[in-house]
Amino acid sequence: MVSTATDYARFCQFLLNGGELDGVRLVSAETFKQMLSPHVPAAGQAFGWGFIIRVNEKGVYPGTVGDFGWSGFYGTYFWIDPKRDLYAVLMSQVPAAVREKYRRFMREGVYGALTN
Repeated sequence: MVSTATDYARFCQFLLNGGELDGVRLVSAETFKQMLSPHVPAAGQAFGWGFIIRVNEKGVYPGTVGDFGWSGFYGTYFWIDPKRDLYAVLMSQVPAAVREKYRRFMREGVYGALTN
């Protein structure tokens, strides 16, 4: 699959909007709710339908309960934080050994830059 940073950002905006983009509902509210429901627990996180979801304050990265996202095999990464009304996209192609470092650096930078 190939995409652009702009397309990825629009996808994240669609997710931040709860399944709507440009005033058009593309996924029903009930389906979207199910997508973000924790179906498989995993140490402070859970897997929904297509996302990893933070289910408690202690997480691997900075964030808030209910934030969600996913990482791609070659290093792409995104997350949505509905409580902070934000999303972020990291477009990278890096070796597996350093992906974690870049994801952590990005999240710490984003949350460190917020003033409220």
